[in-house]
Amino acid sequence: MNQPRIPLTRKDVKPSPEEETGGPGKILLIKLAAVGDLVIASTFFEKLRLRYPRAEIQLLVGRSCLQIVKNNPAIDRVLVANDTAIYKGSFPGKCREFVRLVALLRRERFDQVFIMHRAWPFKLLALLANIPLRVGLANRRLFNTLTQTVTPAAHRNEREVYLDLLRKTGGPVEYDRSHFHLSPEDDEFCAGFLSRHAIAEDEVLVAIAPGGGDNVKSSMPSRRWPRDRFAQLIQKIQQHQPCRIVLVGGPKDRETVSAIREQCPESIDATHLTFGEMASIFRRCKVYVGNDSGPLHIASAMGLPTLALFGPTDPRQWASPDATNTVLFKNVECSPCYRHGEFPDCQHLSCLTAIEVDEVFGQLQKHLATTAAQKSAL
Repeated sequence: MNQPRIPLTRKDVKPSPEEETGGPGKILLIKLAAVGDLVIASTFFEKLRLRYPRAEIQLLVGRSCLQIVKNNPAIDRVLVANDTAIYKGSFPGKCREFVRLVALLRRERFDQVFIMHRAWPFKLLALLANIPLRVGLANRRLFNTLTQTVTPAAHRNEREVYLDLLRKTGGPVEYDRSHFHLSPEDDEFCAGFLSRHAIAEDEVLVAIAPGGGDNVKSSMPSRRWPRDRFAQLIQKIQQHQPCRIVLVGGPKDRETVSAIREQCPESIDATHLTFGEMASIFRRCKVYVGNDSGPLHIASAMGLPTLALFGPTDPRQWASPDATNTVLFKNVECSPCYRHGEFPDCQHLSCLTAIEVDEVFGQLQKHLATTAAQKSAL
């Protein structure tokens, strides 16, 4: 299911009309975090490269998300920020990293920057770096140092919001799909994983991500479907569908996965995998089930059919529009409640607990039946 690398280097793509008439020679992108956001932004990276194939494109990204972009052929160079210091450090630590970044970006002498954050400090960073053309997103504050501003419409999908930045500076751009690019090592990882866990060629493999909601900026457990329901779902799957279950996530999901494996010991704990290794095994899976999180967006980018469980976040804004993605969302009175990077206090999580195990299982069966039908037709 992994997409082949498309020719996106400067020598492989014809110059656009903008470049023929003197487009930017050196472009900076600012997008530090988080994992899911950077996968969502991948279409923007690809389209930008196609528009400016001769430009030098650099991305300023947080250390925590370097894995997501380091193999992307649309990016010529990755500049790494200490996002832990920026988001969670002391005030002096934040200032030191900010000053370091200003000096770093000034030395590069960029012609244009696309700021893919709404927060004003990133706009100030671009201004102090002496970048003449500054394109970015509006926020709630009056502070604005942009030369061109995009004001996202309510509920607009974030993929389209990022592409709006490119539309602001040129002609129309169409969303096609997200991308995740594997390293050669990641490409080979899946075969070894299948061998180590004795997964036969004809066995059905289902990926389930019961965690998520943790990133360098914040921890958001209110985005997670209850873990006992994930355990019930796995038990129901194994009663009705011969398959192997692989539980994916990050280090912070290990406690949740361990609790689930106490009830479902045959499940495989894959929380130790890198994002690239995770993406590699997604090519072998038949379906993915998980919360609104980074692994969900990686699975979708790999072309894996997904069942996305949404509660406090708005699926209109964050869910993949791809036909292979099914969203399970209950529009209870208080949902979606996620606004401007914050969740209100919530003790009931009725938006997620309203999603029943049987409903998720029913949708999963449909995906597996569709996959089986497609295989029979070949």
